[in-house]
This record gives sequence, C-alpha cells and structure tokens, in this order.
Amino acid sequence: MEQKTKSERLGEVIQLLKKIYDFGIDKTDENLLEFKKILTQWMEDGKFRKGSIKLFSHERELIYELYSRKGMDIEICLKYRKGL
Repeated sequence: MEQKTKSERLGEVIQLLKKIYDFGIDKTDENLLEFKKILTQWMEDGKFRKGSIKLFSHERELIYELYSRKGMDIEICLKYRKGL
C-alpha cells in the first residue's frame, strides 16, 4: 500500500493539533509537548507509532495511533482518567 507523503502527514498533524487546542489543552503542557515531539518524528520518518500520553492537568490520557499508509487516518482518543 502507498505511503503518505511528508506533506500529507504535516497536514494531518496540523488538523490534529487544532482539535487538541480547541478541546482546551494548554499548548505549553509538558506532556503535550512530548506528544508534539512524537508527532514531529512521525511526520519526518513516516514510521507507524502507537502509544499514550498522560495529560495530568486535564485528567485525560491521550491514546494515539499514527498511520503512514494512505487511506488510514491518524487516530487519537482523549480518555477521562479520574484522579490522574
């Protein structure tokens, strides 16, 4: 299956970050900055990534799957984690 171009991955990252910021996650949140590093690495090398990041300030866990194949959108889920 054909891989996404760097430009396509960049477009997905921009859309994803807008949604996260619209949700109210602070752009300077330390753990969000760590996720942004992961996004940057994915955008650069196009290698599949899957994992989670804890957003303590919002009692949320950000679960992500970053796909590189065309036709597969990247996925994130913000799960509520009481007392996180």
